[in-house]
Amino acid sequence: MEYKKTIKYILIFSITGIFLGLAISNLIDAASCSNYDFCSGIQDVIGVPMFLFSVLIFFLSVLLYFLQKEIFYSWFRFSKRYIPLSFLAIFLSLYSSRGDWLNPFETEFLTWVLAGVFFFVSVILIFVKSLKLRSK
Repeated sequence: MEYKKTIKYILIFSITGIFLGLAISNLIDAASCSNYDFCSGIQDVIGVPMFLFSVLIFFLSVLLYFLQKEIFYSWFRFSKRYIPLSFLAIFLSLYSSRGDWLNPFETEFLTWVLAGVFFFVSVILIFVKSLKLRSK
C-alpha cells in the first residue's frame, strides 16, 4: 500500500506542475517581453515542458493507481531516468543554432516529440508489464 501513497504525492506534484507550467507560460506572454530572447527561452524550456510532462504524469499516475505495485515501480524506474534526460535535451536545444546537423529540431517541436515518446513508451511498458503479471 506504500506505493499508493507515492502515487498520491506524484499526483500532487503533477497538479502543481500543471499550474506552474501554465503560470509561467501565461506570465511570459502577458509580460510582453517578445523583444527579449530569454523570455521565449524560459517559456520554451520551463513552461511548456513542465505543463506537458505534468499532464502526462497526472494521467498515467491515475491509471497506475488502480494497477499493481510492480507495474508502478517498473514505470517509475523508466520515468525517473527519462524525464531529466528530456529536460536536458530540451534545454540544450534552446542554445544550439536552428537547422544545423547536430540539432535540426526547434525546442517546441522537440518538447512535443519527447513528451509523445514518453507517453507511448509508458503505455507500452504498463501494458507489457500487466500482461506479464497476468500470465503468472
